Amino acid sequence: MNLKKIILLSLMLYAPMGLFSQEKNFITGKLVDEATREPVVFATVRLKGKSVGVISNADGSFVVPDEYLALGDVLEISCLGYRTLEVKLSDLNVDQVNIISVKEEIFNLDETVVIGKRTKRYGAQEIVKKAIENIPENYPNGPFSLVGYYRDYQVDEGTYINLNEAILEVFDPGFNSMDRSATKVQMYDQRINKTFKVDTLARQSYDYRKGQKTIEKAFLKPYGGNEFTILRVHDAIRNYLVDSYDFVNVLQTDFIPHHTFSKMDPINFDGEPLYVIEFKRNRQDNLATGKLYVSQFDFSIYKMEYALFNKNVTRETKEKGNQFMGNHLVFEVVLEYRKKDDQMYLNYISFHNAFELRLPPAFIVEDVVMDINRKCLVVNFNTEPETRSALEHRSYSIRYKGKRLSFRLMEKEGNSVLLYPRMDENELKDMVTTLKETDTRGGPLNKLLEIEVKDVRNLQGELINAVHTKDYEQYREFFAQNINEGKTAPLNGEFMPDDKPIFSSKAVSGEKETIFWMNPPLIRN
Repeated sequence: MNLKKIILLSLMLYAPMGLFSQEKNFITGKLVDEATREPVVFATVRLKGKSVGVISNADGSFVVPDEYLALGDVLEISCLGYRTLEVKLSDLNVDQVNIISVKEEIFNLDETVVIGKRTKRYGAQEIVKKAIENIPENYPNGPFSLVGYYRDYQVDEGTYINLNEAILEVFDPGFNSMDRSATKVQMYDQRINKTFKVDTLARQSYDYRKGQKTIEKAFLKPYGGNEFTILRVHDAIRNYLVDSYDFVNVLQTDFIPHHTFSKMDPINFDGEPLYVIEFKRNRQDNLATGKLYVSQFDFSIYKMEYALFNKNVTRETKEKGNQFMGNHLVFEVVLEYRKKDDQMYLNYISFHNAFELRLPPAFIVEDVVMDINRKCLVVNFNTEPETRSALEHRSYSIRYKGKRLSFRLMEKEGNSVLLYPRMDENELKDMVTTLKETDTRGGPLNKLLEIEVKDVRNLQGELINAVHTKDYEQYREFFAQNINEGKTAPLNGEFMPDDKPIFSSKAVSGEKETIFWMNPPLIRN
């Protein structure tokens, strides 16, 4: 195996009927808290000594290809607040889910920072202030690249749909540059994972003009449908000098005035004590909550969690889920940075929001045609209408050449309603002759007839032209698997446009020093 070439492995967790499960064997693991048995989410799982790994999924799961046994036999599992754990791959079974318990790291509650020869205690807001002020020192100002696994997907009533996956390299000139304009992205592999259901309506870009796809009482710029760009702009640490999202806004100037802060018990991560700062914004319409994990040594931010909830919701909205203390989730951002050579680099970022999709009406009029022989108009519905409402005169407003028609007789035949105009013989003959000469299923008829149908229901109780909405959840996630310090974007490289859908871009090939694999989320049946 040539280890200098990037090997892109497409894996499917818990998917015996999947496209790739018959081609590769893999080891499945699931991380749980030793005490609570709850899933451990967003833990870093790497081959020890290699830049090869993934992040655990929302259920704590991850997969490892069994051919990686040749590269190393030890998995290193690390997560903020837990002891770093090493597990031998040879001790894990290929044919079952391996439950791996991780233990919480116990920390001495003496939350002090030693500065030279003196010790000082800091308040919560002061810690946040120093953390933001120290971003230029703690994060790279020079160029670097991140290579990692990207995915975006949606959840429809608990079922994953529309899973897109890619291996991306992000060329960042450094934190002293504007990310949106300066950072370049290359794509090395991509796929629309057809093992998961594809819902073309839910895949469309956000549309506030027509209201087809929106976030309730919030606005999300569509960026041309590029979900990775949407994800990147929600990294408030990388974008600390520009407006990121409400109510962090510009992290450097707005975050502290917009929130209140309090200290929680600190935690330990690989020997480094971290402050845990809880923050909140509670206003009439919105509730924002989150946490910052800040080094007690140099005030670098290891992790930021931010969730925004809409407080003004109806009883119906509350029953749809996405709740926190009775509030409706608008969005949630979780991002984590890790230290390498005294600088902080992105480990992962996850952006999750709820959205509302306007669905096409279930009950509509397919067309209105002229039955020449019976001298009547035929209204054809897509499903059978309920008789009583379908035969109400007031259900139809039809004008022929600007004159409103009334009907002497109405009949129902299956999915159709026959309307016999109340006209004298000459008027009826003129209408029949005129409509006979037109395309009775196209534009000419529509120009002659103005038709409105209302208050008709079908046998299932659906109202004609009733607009339905449906709630979905959207996830975008990027997990860095390799950091290349000092690496700049190639001068003549093919880069992904930041304002077009990711998969409209061309994947490029290239020599890489590391091996990467894809880690799809769990299929829910």
